[in-house]
Amino acid sequence: MLALALILQAYMGISDDEVIEATLMDRRWQLVLDCLDTEQAPFSKGTLVAFRQRLIEAQMDRRLIERTIEIASHSQGFGPRALRAALDSSPLWGAGRVEDTYNLVGHALSKVMRVVADQQGRELVEVAKEAGAEVVCATSLKAALDRDWDQVGQREEALGLVLDVLQVVERWVQTLQQEEAQLAQPALAIAKQVQAQDVEIKAVEEFRPRPTGRTRSRPPVWRSYRAGARVRSMDVRVRVNEGQQQRLVEKLNAMQEQQQYLFPGTMQRYVFEDDADPSNVTISQIWKDTEMPDESVIQQELSDFKQELADVLDWNTAQYRTKRAIIHT
Repeated sequence: MLALALILQAYMGISDDEVIEATLMDRRWQLVLDCLDTEQAPFSKGTLVAFRQRLIEAQMDRRLIERTIEIASHSQGFGPRALRAALDSSPLWGAGRVEDTYNLVGHALSKVMRVVADQQGRELVEVAKEAGAEVVCATSLKAALDRDWDQVGQREEALGLVLDVLQVVERWVQTLQQEEAQLAQPALAIAKQVQAQDVEIKAVEEFRPRPTGRTRSRPPVWRSYRAGARVRSMDVRVRVNEGQQQRLVEKLNAMQEQQQYLFPGTMQRYVFEDDADPSNVTISQIWKDTEMPDESVIQQELSDFKQELADVLDWNTAQYRTKRAIIHT
């Protein structure tokens, strides 16, 4: 009975309190749960929540959905595709799992597009197209991606595409006027928070199949910042200590996994290996000058970064170069 109630709840998209009310007031629910004309709820809200939590702990919550879809496919009594879409975006998992990562990121990015469109007095679709994020204009991001969400490979492929859109939007926001960028930041921060909390980046990066569907048909256009803002960068070219290339890669991977040395205010950061001479690397940091921190902050972060890599990089060979962008993509 509890499992059936969870499936109905997921399909209807209602709260736990509404489930208890439905078992008393809705004869359709009573018929499915085999409790017609009951005068009291067949279970309490606490029991429902506890049962759902036990399903999650036993990793049976997903199996409950999968089995329901299997029955729909075999019986043909109701459409499995519509059922899958409803259950995949349902509140089956309760607070904190009301929507899965895909839809949470999609909704946040759609909000970014909408606040900018409202500020500029333009259509949402037009702004999303300019940003290279048309997919978030769809009513359902997961429906637009059109994947079989029960297949692990397809879920990871779709997640990679969603994260690509997030990166595109993040770069695009950097090109906006300051007021527009400030309006977009709260929703963008939510998307990035979901990415940080819910996404296993390493698994996604290891799974990069050949792109499917429509790819970019033309390169991004040249742009220039409005309101006098400029892009600035600092490149540091430094030699790797002999025999330490592999150790350097390991330390950089550890930095990525732990999200260390983020250099406040940077738009992008890169560590390049020289194709012709892998014993040389270049560390690049890019800022928008309106968001650059004080020089003392930059130097302190750089000092800490250098100390972390002192055993693998010969900082005595370091060459520093600062640049300013005239135009950009």
